[in-house]
Amino acid sequence: MTTLDDYSTLEPTESDRNLIEVLGKLSSLGSDGGFLRFLAKGVEVKCALCLIRSSPNLQSLKIESSTSSKADMKTATQYLKAQQKHKIPLGRLKIVKISSIKGLEPEMEFVKLLLLKATALRKLECRSAYEAEEEARYNMLKQLVSFRRASPKAQIIFRDI
Repeated sequence: MTTLDDYSTLEPTESDRNLIEVLGKLSSLGSDGGFLRFLAKGVEVKCALCLIRSSPNLQSLKIESSTSSKADMKTATQYLKAQQKHKIPLGRLKIVKISSIKGLEPEMEFVKLLLLKATALRKLECRSAYEAEEEARYNMLKQLVSFRRASPKAQIIFRDI
């Protein structure tokens, strides 16, 4: 499995400067903090989805959630809802793990988008944040199981911390 870390120590040569070539080979993408923080900001959410879109061989995605301001969340939510109408090639994505999820609207819209577009998805695992209230965790679970799925084999696993 090729990960982004595999390319971090390479010295770029003229032929290696093509980011699309590198992303085309990427099969696993992980982030231990900050990725969903991008989802709570208007501009960065576009960059995050561009990164995912530009990785056609992506099979595994690991994300840790974090929050931002309410104004940023509204912009991100609107953008993510609009993306549901567009073609996003996630045909090879099989495993998604999201930790520290609080059930905020941009987080849930991102999960909804993945479920709608990932036709090969086998497992979506969400771990609730420590600070998430019991009612919020319950509402999150209700939402997760109600989302439509492109893959009939997609299993949703909710881990309550």
